[in-house]
Amino acid sequence: MQKMKYLKKSLLLLFMSLLLFFLTACIPSGLLKKMKNPVEDSSDARFRGIMEALENKDSKAMKKLFSPNALKEADDFDVAFADLTEYFQGKVISSEGGMNGRSSTNHYPDCTEEKRSLYTVKTRKGTYRVSFIDKTADHLHPDNVGLYMLEMIKENDTDNDWGEDAGIYRPLATNLDVWLGDYEFTEYGPNHKSWKDTIHIYKEEEKYVATNIFGRYPMKNRMKAEVIGYENKIRFIFDQYLPESLTGEVETSGTLLLLKRHGFDLVTEWGNIQPALSENKKSGIHFTKTIE
Repeated sequence: MQKMKYLKKSLLLLFMSLLLFFLTACIPSGLLKKMKNPVEDSSDARFRGIMEALENKDSKAMKKLFSPNALKEADDFDVAFADLTEYFQGKVISSEGGMNGRSSTNHYPDCTEEKRSLYTVKTRKGTYRVSFIDKTADHLHPDNVGLYMLEMIKENDTDNDWGEDAGIYRPLATNLDVWLGDYEFTEYGPNHKSWKDTIHIYKEEEKYVATNIFGRYPMKNRMKAEVIGYENKIRFIFDQYLPESLTGEVETSGTLLLLKRHGFDLVTEWGNIQPALSENKKSGIHFTKTIE
């Protein structure tokens, strides 16, 4: 009888210990997923979601994969996603890969898990490597849970630095000589008023930069910007105000302005820089290159 009581107490203590463990311990998300679906790996599920959003050119679906905090940290998410859909070409023939790294902390309540994955995707037009960082658990900061970084490069690209910043990435062009030169855009308002914006793109050591004059009375911003992008599309990223600038009221984070070639036309997409007149705020043919 005494042995039976001792056995019951032991079993009760064991049960309470296990219950306490499951209530307080950090259980890897992968283990929970495998308990629900032992066949599918969480990295494969995430990869499938990425490819579906990419093939459907669905920006909203891609945003749902990223964590709320990653979306806040990422620069120009919509622009980066549009760039990626242009970069990725062809119907998918095959894909292979999976998780190639994992880190976690298991000190309750500070329980986190991060997975790094790498996949190779073959299409009818080329082979791509897709890498992503997925934060699968963060008990103290649930807004960190979700996709953090996604990068894609072509198999023969030499740029294989995946990076660590939040957002979407693809290799940038190293030669933007086709964009060198001067550009201008003049707006004509009532009472013979006019506003002229000019951009001068040049090469400074190994970088492409631009000086911009935005001459809208009574404001006049003169600034220097970094130029990044591709042969058919470039973005201007704020670097600094120049000494002769009369004002500094432009939002400096993100894209100032985007120019892209559409056939023989040069299309402007406004960013933090906006035109003076509301009728010009729609993307369209605004800037033209000055003929020397």
